[in-house]
Amino acid sequence: MPFDWDTFTYDEAWLRQAVQAEVALACDLQVGGNPATARSIAWPQLQPQLDQIKILSLLFDELRALLRQANLGAGAEAALIKGRLLIQRQLSQLSSEQRAYFDALMLEETSASQDRPLRSQLPTVLCQMLSPADWQEIAQAAMASIQAQILQQVSLQTSVARSASEALNSGFASD
Repeated sequence: MPFDWDTFTYDEAWLRQAVQAEVALACDLQVGGNPATARSIAWPQLQPQLDQIKILSLLFDELRALLRQANLGAGAEAALIKGRLLIQRQLSQLSSEQRAYFDALMLEETSASQDRPLRSQLPTVLCQMLSPADWQEIAQAAMASIQAQILQQVSLQTSVARSASEALNSGFASD
């Protein structure tokens, strides 16, 4: 069950699996740096973290869909990584209106109803949550990735052509 922030999409099921693994090993979740003062965390105390994970997962999925629609090709992965970092930053500094939306979204996600009006607003909320400067950073990350790949390919082709030319020239020189 490896954890990687660059590809973070773990949800409540992942956290439940982690807790079950600790239970199977007879371990407790611990907080604090000093084991002598560590204390167990009750399941209800984990709910804010579970909600945070679920919100991140939903936002990351929306970002991925948005970038797929933008057809960024070779720059998509760099844009996704930058976007995830910016979303995490923005999520830590939500306005009271945004916080209320995400709280209501979490209630909607746990309801039995198939109607999800707040969920359908998530793409718009994501677009508004990130500033124009944030979107510019995402675009620049994609452009930088594409530029690096093009330059690498050109360098490789130039190197291959140079090697072939040198081999051809050395063949003529020996004749």
